Amino acid sequence: MEYMNSTFEQVIHHSVPGGADQYNTHTDLLARLDNLTFTVENGLAGMGLSDQQSKIYVFLAKKGAKKASEVAKLLNLPRTHTYNLLNSLQKKGLVSCSMNYPIRFVATPLDKAVKTLLDMEKQKLVSFESQSKQLLDAWSSIAHHEITDEEIEEEKFQILEGSNVIYGKIAEIVSSAEKEVIVMADSKQLNALYHNDVTGSFQSLVEKGVDIKLLTSSKPSTEILDELGKCNVKTPSSFNANLHYIVIDRTQLIFFRKEKDVMTPSAIWTNCESLVRCIVYLFEELWSRH
Repeated sequence: MEYMNSTFEQVIHHSVPGGADQYNTHTDLLARLDNLTFTVENGLAGMGLSDQQSKIYVFLAKKGAKKASEVAKLLNLPRTHTYNLLNSLQKKGLVSCSMNYPIRFVATPLDKAVKTLLDMEKQKLVSFESQSKQLLDAWSSIAHHEITDEEIEEEKFQILEGSNVIYGKIAEIVSSAEKEVIVMADSKQLNALYHNDVTGSFQSLVEKGVDIKLLTSSKPSTEILDELGKCNVKTPSSFNANLHYIVIDRTQLIFFRKEKDVMTPSAIWTNCESLVRCIVYLFEELWSRH
């Protein structure tokens, strides 16, 4: 299984000038490895895998062949659920298993896995395109309710589950910002926004005159600071690690739900005026103190 152990070594040496030798401490190297692992997991999740499928695949690719019980124990997953996830990865062609007993699961090399996922997504896209016209034609022939302006402005909320859904919604509302974006996020959540290309749009919004303010738990990395550009960033000492949110133009709010022992991330979107006003008030109080 030498290719598995070498995959992430190659990532280090090809993605960082000078390879791992440039790091002065073991801690720096571990932090970089964690960041790269997070990047790979999010990339796979963006190509159709669930967060848990991505974690299991990356775990096997890094560690080599493992029994299902070992995967479940080391990733803190229920054993039955782990078997189901491994079987789903097998069906996608991303994992294979040994013929010997006890059965061990092995990850397909990353380059082949990515090609497989791309081919699957292309097939889905072709299928969706062929079905979309039929769907719209059929719907136009059915008597259906037309949404009124009053219904559009009505206060609502929406539960979001899974990275793709959450960050897709964030990208949608951030792109619609006209005056202001405020963000409360710890370093981990800020990394997630960066890796899901949310912070990449901030600088263009600033250039259009949108005021962007960010409260975070620690100084962002150089890569993130480069993307934030002229955004206003503060790192208060009294940061609340359990409260993360994004507010757009004081009309839309997404706040992240933090639940222990839950692998799939979740969030809530709302346009509730009173709730948005309360969150903005708390943010401005904290902002003014630092």
